[in-house]
Formats: sequence, C-alpha cells, structure tokens
Amino acid sequence: MSKPIKKAVLLLMMTFVVIVAYPYADSWLSVRQSVPVIPNTQLPLSYKGSRDIVFVLDANSASQSQLNQVKEQIKQYQLAFPLSRIGLVAYRSSQDQFATLAFDFSSESNLLESQLARIAASGRRGITSSIDEALFDALYTLSWRKNLSVQHNIVLVSDNQHDVQQVKLSAQREQRPLLSHPVKYHTFALKEFMSLSFIGR
Repeated sequence: MSKPIKKAVLLLMMTFVVIVAYPYADSWLSVRQSVPVIPNTQLPLSYKGSRDIVFVLDANSASQSQLNQVKEQIKQYQLAFPLSRIGLVAYRSSQDQFATLAFDFSSESNLLESQLARIAASGRRGITSSIDEALFDALYTLSWRKNLSVQHNIVLVSDNQHDVQQVKLSAQREQRPLLSHPVKYHTFALKEFMSLSFIGR
C-alpha cells in the first residue's frame, strides 16, 4: 500500500472515531463538571465522627517492599476509627494483570483483612498509569453514604509523583453529581503514610 493511500485510510479512521465519540462528549463532561471537590492533602489524624474513606494504593512492583507495611497501617486506622467505613482501590500499570481492583466500603475488620490480602504488588511501572481509572472507581463505583454528617475522603498512598499530581488535578476538576456533598483528597508518600499515628476513640 502506497504512503498516500495509507494516509487517506488513517484520516478516514480518525474521522470515524470523532463522529462516533462526539455524541457522548457532552454527557461525559457533564458527569465530571457538576459538584466541586475540595482539595486537601492533610488527613486529620484525630477524628471522632463518621467517615467514608477510600485508600487508593499503588500496587506496582516499585511499591512491593513497603506495601505490607501500608496494609498494616490501614488496619491500625480502622482500629483507631471504628465508626469509619473503609474502601480500597489498588492500581497498577495498564499493561499488567489488572488495571484496578476495587473493594466496597466496610467497617468489618475481618473483611478488610481479607481484602488487603488480595492486593499484591506486581508487574512494572508502565508509561501508562491507571491512576485515573483508580480515582474514577473510588468516586463512582463505591457505595458512599449520602448522610451529610459523614465525611468523604480519598487517600492516595504512592511515591509516584505523576500519580500525586493527577490526584491534585482531579481534586480541582472532579465532580460527583450523584452525591450531596464533596470529597476531600489526601496524598501521602509510602514512608510518610507509614509514619502516621492515628488517634481515635
């Protein structure tokens, strides 16, 4: 196939993609632009109210040596804050066995322990991160409580600066029209998260 023909075929394919995707653009943007989310990188360590909190965990192989300690820290958080419900979203490079692995909210320690046991660091950090998919899962696929007295929090634990930046961008633009109040974002490097001391009830 000659180069002019190849270019013509490529142009036709691109035109087809634009025609197919265009009708859905407005609906996709409307989902992401309704109720503002509050950016916040400081997680309150002393809190006695009720909270729905999602820990978004970097499960690439680069985190393997510290992931078990991160899991133990999450268990300590649950012990300190028994009124909180904990959700989990693990993510890897999109080239790996799974892009994201999500577990819905629970306050049961046995269930949390079994969910954490299913998260293992593996694969390699690819050019294409799955952090956007992980944030989408955290926001839209978990059963957040709609009670205004319940705090909503998403906590990223990762040393990947690209992923941290994506969370900060998401905190500025992400929208959740189905929920009546916003979510607070928090980001921690692995060692920083493991050094936290939680003070609850």
